Amino acid sequence: METKLSNRLANIINTSNGDDGQLIFHLKNLIVEYDENTEYAKKSKTIKELIEEAINVIQHPTKSDNLITTQFTNLNNLINGFSFGELIVIGGRPGMGKTQLLINLATHISKIHPVLFFSFDLSEQLLSNRFLSVLTEIPTSNLVQSKLSNEEMTILNTFEIDKHKNKLLVNDNRSSSMPNIKKYCKMQIDEAGIKVIMIDYLQLLTANRRGQTRDAEISYVCRELKNLATENNVCIILSSQLSRAVETRGGDKKPQLSDLRDSGAIEQDADKVLFIYRPDYYGLEVDEDNLPTKGMVKIITAKNRMGKLGETILKIDDNFIKFFEPEPERNAFRFSSRIDEIDTDYKPF
Repeated sequence: METKLSNRLANIINTSNGDDGQLIFHLKNLIVEYDENTEYAKKSKTIKELIEEAINVIQHPTKSDNLITTQFTNLNNLINGFSFGELIVIGGRPGMGKTQLLINLATHISKIHPVLFFSFDLSEQLLSNRFLSVLTEIPTSNLVQSKLSNEEMTILNTFEIDKHKNKLLVNDNRSSSMPNIKKYCKMQIDEAGIKVIMIDYLQLLTANRRGQTRDAEISYVCRELKNLATENNVCIILSSQLSRAVETRGGDKKPQLSDLRDSGAIEQDADKVLFIYRPDYYGLEVDEDNLPTKGMVKIITAKNRMGKLGETILKIDDNFIKFFEPEPERNAFRFSSRIDEIDTDYKPF
């Protein structure tokens, strides 16, 4: 900028004549102009530099500060946890437990990393009760209806959040426009040191652009979220609805990538796609391994840009509050073969 920023600011303040509206208008324009003039291209590195850096990391391994572990050991082993800069999509049909899984993950991850949790589906009060239920193991319905047993009332009266271990911000703002969400996230990254952003859920976000198809709108939102994660080195975990094609499919009705609702950009931009699937929801008493499905939750890793595909088995308690790993002998994951992803009609040149 030709004129120093401080001089421009002083000039705006001096010429506003005490009109707050005019002052805010000119300040906003100045911020936009400043952002446009300070964009820069990241300096390129030679392949020699990149390989030398990679070899140095391999030869001198240290505990990675870039990994975010879940509370589920077997899932961590399969996907190597989540990483900063990644866009993670957790998909599922209604009733599978997407929101509850996000809440479980948020309460665990926030013990180590500051988390910002967006909900566009639940009110602040209901969301608070969901989190309180996970932390106290009191059924959500009891909290909502204020019908607590003497034991539950004692737990509630003596409950204290460890402020030093829990860094969790919750936002139920009804402004779901992507430009507003992006601005708010950047502000919280700068002010609160947010490292993980959770959004429940994708289909409630809007591009705030007229004339766009729903497919184009979702594509824009996904690309913006991926850019936000990469540019700010944060991990974004996003829940997503699946299409009704799952319900009309025969067999065990396991979700697949083509079921992601509204846009192929979800699959394209996500670094990892996990599906949450409850076989007992569809009346299946045992799974393909003849294991009883009561309380069983399968986490299907359908896309993993840097690792393996497969399934892990979790359980959820009878009150649908907490997810946990089953006994070791049942807590195994199976790798999927990528051979079925190859286009059988492909012909070499």
